[in-house]
Amino acid sequence: MAWWNTPWDLGDRHAAMAIAAAVEQQKRLEELRQSWYDQGLPEVKARMGLVCGPVLAGNIGSKSRMKYGLVGDNVNLASRLEQLGKRYGVGILVDGKTCDEQGVRDDFFLRSLDVVRVKGRLEATELFEVVAHKTPGLLCFEAHRNFCERYAAIRDLYSRGSFQHALDALGEFLGTWPDDKPAFLLKQRCQELLESPPDSDWCAVEQLHEK
Repeated sequence: MAWWNTPWDLGDRHAAMAIAAAVEQQKRLEELRQSWYDQGLPEVKARMGLVCGPVLAGNIGSKSRMKYGLVGDNVNLASRLEQLGKRYGVGILVDGKTCDEQGVRDDFFLRSLDVVRVKGRLEATELFEVVAHKTPGLLCFEAHRNFCERYAAIRDLYSRGSFQHALDALGEFLGTWPDDKPAFLLKQRCQELLESPPDSDWCAVEQLHEK
């Protein structure tokens, strides 16, 4: 676990700094994976969950054994996001509130994956994948923007209950990105909703029953 903006004040861009660190770590891990593969070693992956919010921070423990640490609901939520990365097959997950922090949307490509209610929380959490750092001029810049915008349009269709239109769009999306797990999961969900139409009060919040 790592944290920014406590115990030292890092200003208004601490959330963007934290995400930048996560992106750089994933990039370095990708390089190491290739090196380890060449040596015949197992593949190693790491998932990351980032949340921005108030926590209880300070020295925790007793005189004989003490450390500086964090506790609180947002610490637990960050842990849940790390675990949900496996469900969606992504490396970095952040919540919607973190996306609204200064510099985050300006500096990073973010893909809205889902809106969930995790076990033990009443409040719904919007999940975003951190796709990449925004670096204008690189060949991948437009590809990343197209990837995020196309998926956002599909999510909008799904959220409005246009399941067939979303399913059609997902077919085209998966034709371009066939290994994208979030798109595959959303396709399955649309198919299920078409087979068993929901009630009129349906909303696009996925209730999670496992931690």
